[in-house]
Amino acid sequence: MFSKLNEIWPGKSKWLILIFLICLFFLLKSLMQPKTYSIGGEADGTLTHNASLSDEDKLKLAEKNYLSWTKSGQGSSIESKKIVIVEYVDFTCIHCYASWPAVLYIKEKYPKVELIIKDRTPNERSLNLALASHCAGEQGYYWQAYDKFFKSQSDTFGTTTAEITKALSYLKLDWDLFNTCLSSQKYLPQIKENMQDQEKLSVEGTPTWFVNGSQFTGEMTNEEADKIIGSVK
Repeated sequence: MFSKLNEIWPGKSKWLILIFLICLFFLLKSLMQPKTYSIGGEADGTLTHNASLSDEDKLKLAEKNYLSWTKSGQGSSIESKKIVIVEYVDFTCIHCYASWPAVLYIKEKYPKVELIIKDRTPNERSLNLALASHCAGEQGYYWQAYDKFFKSQSDTFGTTTAEITKALSYLKLDWDLFNTCLSSQKYLPQIKENMQDQEKLSVEGTPTWFVNGSQFTGEMTNEEADKIIGSVK
């Protein structure tokens, strides 16, 4: 074949072979990419299977090292199926804000579903808010903080300790305990460990969800939550 090319284009067959090999390389690379499946109208709402990990391994890793107050639901079976949902969240993320109603919906409609919230903290404000949520959580007020931080979301919220404590001022917290917890960054080790696990799970943005190990990224609606939970086998 290539000798024939050399007859047609003398002296150029090597370049044609090189171009052919480069094209073949990129074709094979594209075919080896993990498949993605849309779960909604958002461009970033996709179901992604990580080829390096099984769903079971992803679930074990996603469930690892969570703080007890970030868990909602009984974790019991629905029609003989145990369903565990892990959400990686950033309190400064607009897509997490858009998915917040779906989280409340899941908690209310599916009390048997085990729902676990884990932090992704790409900036200083998100880290401040994650730390504060756990300082409230150790006193039994995690979900109140979770809701309040999304209600208060803005381009600057979470910058200072003063505005965070003001947002939570309606709670009956032991403020000395809370302030000590926050200033010492008590839960930073757990957050850092979760961030390391996210690299293994290919978590690149928020919100990212794991439903019995199947990975979703992007905004979640109530309808999509029903569909996803109903499809768990």
